[in-house]
Amino acid sequence: MTALECLPILFKTMLALAPPSLYERLLALDEEKVEERVRLRMQTEYEEAEVLAKSALAAAEARAARTLEAESRATGMVLDAQLDVTRHGVERWRDEQLEDTRRVNGHGTDLVKRG
Repeated sequence: MTALECLPILFKTMLALAPPSLYERLLALDEEKVEERVRLRMQTEYEEAEVLAKSALAAAEARAARTLEAESRATGMVLDAQLDVTRHGVERWRDEQLEDTRRVNGHGTDLVKRG
């Protein structure tokens, strides 16, 4: 009775010691193929995400460069306008001072403008 009870265990043990059967080898190959497909899919997804991240970064850098260039041009335009306003104000002040000096001196001699 004990021998009959132990027979399946002995049979399984003997099968484990034997070389793998054709079915076991095919099953292992199939599992390897599935594993390789999953690995390739994961690698492809990673590479796609990396490409998307790089293109997003490049787009952000280009946008930042355009923004910086536009801000630089706008700052230059403001500085040019401020310089023009200051130059005109100084010229007007100089002309007023020269006119006052002429009136005070009582004669209309032309003073040389310095520019």
